[in-house]
Amino acid sequence: KGSETETLKWHFKTKSVGVPLFTVQAKGEVIEISPNTSAFAVYVPPTSDFPDLGQINYSFYADMTVDIAFEDPNTLRINLSGNVGQEVSFSLAGGRNFVVRINPVGSCELATLSSDMKVHIPNLVYIPSPREKPLVFQADLALIGENLQFKVSNYSLKNKAENCESATLSSDFKLHIPSLVYRPSPAERDNIYWLSLNLAGGARLN
Repeated sequence: KGSETETLKWHFKTKSVGVPLFTVQAKGEVIEISPNTSAFAVYVPPTSDFPDLGQINYSFYADMTVDIAFEDPNTLRINLSGNVGQEVSFSLAGGRNFVVRINPVGSCELATLSSDMKVHIPNLVYIPSPREKPLVFQADLALIGENLQFKVSNYSLKNKAENCESATLSSDFKLHIPSLVYRPSPAERDNIYWLSLNLAGGARLN
């Protein structure tokens, strides 16, 4: 209305959703997941026109199973099962949309945990806040005390994430690693876990 200005404010608290988190603008992006990814979350940042997800419609192949739930007004948790090549199409208010596609597992490097409790993460996506662009790192963590307390010992920025499931780090420094290979010793068999922890805080290994 002429010279009038409008001020928009959002109040939020970032939390770890405990599953891989993808950020999209809902402008036709394609999210590619591996066949063994059964649960993940999608975050769509708020805008002045669309402060939340609003009503969601989705379609998928007849032999797929798909369940959705709202983590918050801008984050959707998705549980699905299907075959390689199958897709789920999501439509939001205002013509916004995105697609989830099941792709073959890529040859990307998995995170590793050594016998001396050092963690190497080749693909780590850090989301500073809902309004900021995610950053992609490779990082090394080291054990600093009892109760599985870790700190970042080394890191470097990457141009982009690999086409595979990445570890995620929220703004309150909660870390989720979907696939962590533990190597007790060269002679022993690898074990694969998922790991959730607070940096310089407690960790949970399953």
